[in-house]
Amino acid sequence: MSEENTVPELFTKYRPYKLSEVVGQEEAVASLKAMISRNKVKHALLFTGPSGTGKTTLARILARRIECGEHDLMEVNAADFRGIDTIRDIRSKMGLAAISGKVRVCIVDECHQLSKEAQSSLLKMLEEPPKHFYFMLATTDPQKLLRTIITRCTEIKLKAVSPTAIKALVARVAEAEKIPYSQEALDNILEFSDGSARKALVFLSALEGIPEADQADYVQKTASRTASNKLGSLLLAHKPGTWKQVAQILREMDEEPESIRQMLLAYMGAVMLNAGHKGPGLRAFDISEAFKEPLHYGGRGLLIANCFFLMK
Repeated sequence: MSEENTVPELFTKYRPYKLSEVVGQEEAVASLKAMISRNKVKHALLFTGPSGTGKTTLARILARRIECGEHDLMEVNAADFRGIDTIRDIRSKMGLAAISGKVRVCIVDECHQLSKEAQSSLLKMLEEPPKHFYFMLATTDPQKLLRTIITRCTEIKLKAVSPTAIKALVARVAEAEKIPYSQEALDNILEFSDGSARKALVFLSALEGIPEADQADYVQKTASRTASNKLGSLLLAHKPGTWKQVAQILREMDEEPESIRQMLLAYMGAVMLNAGHKGPGLRAFDISEAFKEPLHYGGRGLLIANCFFLMK
């Protein structure tokens, strides 16, 4: 598809460009405005909070406000590049002068996924960065960061966006995009968006072209697919201490166990296609084997038992 014909997602199209446009994060915005007004922006900032609440967006806005040019902004997603080589690459560019602005900024998204070695190396860089260089780290899980990284950063805490703020956002975007929606669909969007403005706009986008009478059910089904993907990712990661999260998702999913099984198989199939015979692919194969038999007779009890066995 050509670039001209690509339609941006609503959450991308309506991403805030100024601090005044940020939804539901009054305290975080006030903190940043105070830093800017006093010309006291810290060189190491840590944005924490739930997914989809604006951590990376705020970091980008702040980078522009301190006159970081387009060519001086580095963005690293630690979910994809988590090793020591990533940190070495950042270090090699720290001393370079700004090209198109006054400062250089490095945004590290999902920074909690950096390896321990990478975090240790990053720690040394946070202690004394050059005057023209700023680190902006973002994470949904600060507990996985080295404590010494947290203490060397100024934390900007974001929170789940309130239903009132999400309702206003959905109404504004729906009016601009001419997307009609039912009250029942809006209620489901508020329920299933989990305080995430981004997720709310994903749900709204999905309603385009759906008859209003069918929208509420459509949002619920879309949320179920999202929940099954989250369940699949937790089973795939197989990390200690995550059974409580798995159990919570299972409690909240209203679908028939057989439907959940089918969604999990589809998710694992996609993982196997992408990962092949590597670790995640092999784990996805094991999970698929555990769910290869239909759950018509064993029902929810067998679904829970399978998940429990896989998390042991």
